Amino acid sequence: IYLWGAQIELGAFPSSYIPTTTASATRAADVLTVSSPGVDYPLSLFAEFERAVDTGSAGIFQVDDGDSTDRAMLSVHSTNVAALYVRAASSDQATTTLAGALTVGTRYKMAMRVSTNSVRLARDGTLATEDTSATMPATPTHIRFGGTSAGSEYFFGYLKRTGIINSAVNDAGLQAMTL
Repeated sequence: IYLWGAQIELGAFPSSYIPTTTASATRAADVLTVSSPGVDYPLSLFAEFERAVDTGSAGIFQVDDGDSTDRAMLSVHSTNVAALYVRAASSDQATTTLAGALTVGTRYKMAMRVSTNSVRLARDGTLATEDTSATMPATPTHIRFGGTSAGSEYFFGYLKRTGIINSAVNDAGLQAMTL
C-alpha cells in the first residue's frame, strides 16, 4: 500500500495541505492580501461565500489602510449572522448585523454600501437598518480575503465571488446583487 499526501489533525474539519519532509511545519493562515490602487470611498463591497465550519466571528472580505484603524469589512458576527464593520481613525463608525443564522454548508450573498452618513448591509435580498451617522475611513491601501487586518477572525469556507464597486450602490442595487 502506498500513501501520499495523508493529513491527520485534530478538529472537526481539515485545514489546507501542508507539505512536509523530515521536519514538522506550521501552516500560515489562508488569507490573501493585495494592494488596492484606485479604491476609495464611497464604495460598495460584495461577496458570495459558503462557510465550511462555524468558528464564530470571521472576516470574509475587507478593504483597509494596512491595519485595523481604518477599514470596511463584510463578516460573520460571533452570533452567526451577517455583519458589516466600518472603522475610521480607530473609532467604530458602523456595526450592523442582519438577523438569520448563516449555517454551515449554505451559499450566501452579502453586499454593503459605505458612504458618508449612509452605511447599509444586504444579505440574500434583505436590507439591514441603515446607519446614517458614519464617517469614512482613510483611503484603502489593501484588500483582504479570508481574514482581518487585526490578524484574527479567520474565515473557514469558500469564496465564490467578490467585488468592489467604486460608488455607493443604492438600496435596490444592494438587494439585486444579493439575490
